[in-house]
Amino acid sequence: MTIKPGDYTGRQRQQLAEQHAEEQARQAKQMTMLQQVEVETNELDAFDPETGESLGRVDTLKVDAPEQFALIKVVEQIDNMTFGAGTSYSFEVGKQYTVPMDLATYLDELGYVWGGVTPISGGKKK
Repeated sequence: MTIKPGDYTGRQRQQLAEQHAEEQARQAKQMTMLQQVEVETNELDAFDPETGESLGRVDTLKVDAPEQFALIKVVEQIDNMTFGAGTSYSFEVGKQYTVPMDLATYLDELGYVWGGVTPISGGKKK
C-alpha cells in the first residue's frame, strides 16, 4: 500500500501496523514453543490417572510393585471413572497413563484404548 507524503495519519497507521505485526509474530513464536513443550510432555511422559501428575519419562520409570501394569492412551476423555472399590480414574486424550493391567484390559475391551495395551513391570515411580 502506497502512502502519500502528506498523509500523516496514513503513515502513523502503517508504522503502528508494522509494530503490531512484529509483536504478534514474537508472541506467536513464544506460544508455539510452549505448545511444543506441552505436546512433547504428553507424548513422552507417563501420567498417574488418579492424581493426573506426571510419573516421568516412559523410558526412565522405575517401579517397585509386583503387580502387572500397562501403558495406555485413551481415544476419549474419561472423567472420574470408578474401577474397583474406592478407586477413581480420569484420563485425557493424548496423554500416556500407567494403569493396572486389569484396568488396561477392561478399557481395551470397551474400545477406549488407542494403539493397544503395552505391558510394563510396574506402575508407580520410586
